[in-house]
Amino acid sequence: MLRLDRVGRKFANGVEALRDVSFSIEPGALVALLGPSGCGKSTLLRLIAGLDQPDSGRIIWRDAPPQPGQIGFVFQDATLLPWANTRDNVALPLRLTGVPKAEARRRAEEALTQVGLGSALAARPRELSGGMRMRVSLARALAPRPILLLMDEPFAALDEFTRHGLQNDLRELWQESRPTILFVTHSIDEACFLAPRVVLMQAHPGRIADDCASPAPYAARDNALRLGFVADLGRRLALMAVEP
Repeated sequence: MLRLDRVGRKFANGVEALRDVSFSIEPGALVALLGPSGCGKSTLLRLIAGLDQPDSGRIIWRDAPPQPGQIGFVFQDATLLPWANTRDNVALPLRLTGVPKAEARRRAEEALTQVGLGSALAARPRELSGGMRMRVSLARALAPRPILLLMDEPFAALDEFTRHGLQNDLRELWQESRPTILFVTHSIDEACFLAPRVVLMQAHPGRIADDCASPAPYAARDNALRLGFVADLGRRLALMAVEP
């Protein structure tokens, strides 16, 4: 779907956030971008989304560059309009791109049903749990039917039980409909549970350290191969942390 070719980004304060980042994403893939805080993962998502521009290198799309609404973005904070109900929150990006009201509401209801909130169309954000608000945020990103879904540590602030439930739901959603997803996380366990492919990032400056295929994609949390992969990635990240 797209290829990053030696992408670099340096901020005005002199901090080099990214250096020579190169990797590709195939259509229908679920890729986890794993690395410690400060390694440029969120900066990279902003570049892919077109919210910022690289100082060096290129982001090359297989087809034409995406139009507004063709890239979905899920942030760590659900960022919902507090006065709007779930259906109107999800319909918002559709309305902003000119989709007629009736069609926008129909697609919003479809997306909410897809994430298990078809019975909460009229609920306001204050009436929802943290996990439910994140489901609304995911539905809002899915409703425009994006060609690429970018997820920036969306489950990091949730409790463990809620986080595991949402991870299960996201993996099932991907297996059923195969949207293209780039999922940013600093959790080794989350990356290995969700994604058949894990791209490791190293900090100072942010760069690709490894690109790994999971030996047990879609496996249960207690699968021995998956646990071995988790331990191996943990060792690699620990070694990166002590490199000069």
